Amino acid sequence: DPALYFPLSCYERLLAPLPPHCSLFNAGSRIPEPVRLAYRGQFRPRASPDDISARLQRMPPSLRTALMPFQRQGVEFGLARGGRCLIADEMGVGKTVQAIALASCYEEEWPLLCIVPASLRLVWAEELEKWLPHI
Repeated sequence: DPALYFPLSCYERLLAPLPPHCSLFNAGSRIPEPVRLAYRGQFRPRASPDDISARLQRMPPSLRTALMPFQRQGVEFGLARGGRCLIADEMGVGKTVQAIALASCYEEEWPLLCIVPASLRLVWAEELEKWLPHI
């Protein structure tokens, strides 16, 4: 199986003249765009503490005070990353409320799409009504 080795900085320039379905590549062999962006340092920088604090102020006060310290830390973690994170805490520790809290900090950018198993859709609806009654 022949392989080509070249600096990643030359990747786009080398691929540009090739047709989109070139036989040199099989499915999934191209370097994904996010990886190339990371290599070039083009991902958005993390939010500053002031930005995080400003976003936290957008959360309804009742929700902000209800968060446990570790949940608030999880929301701040998500805010530092522009709202893009995976909440993978143990079962029963409040991932749903963390996700709702994080989403509430970006409410002006909605619509929001929540993808959950069918068995949890009513649970999520109840939690959204509980924590964000104004929507």
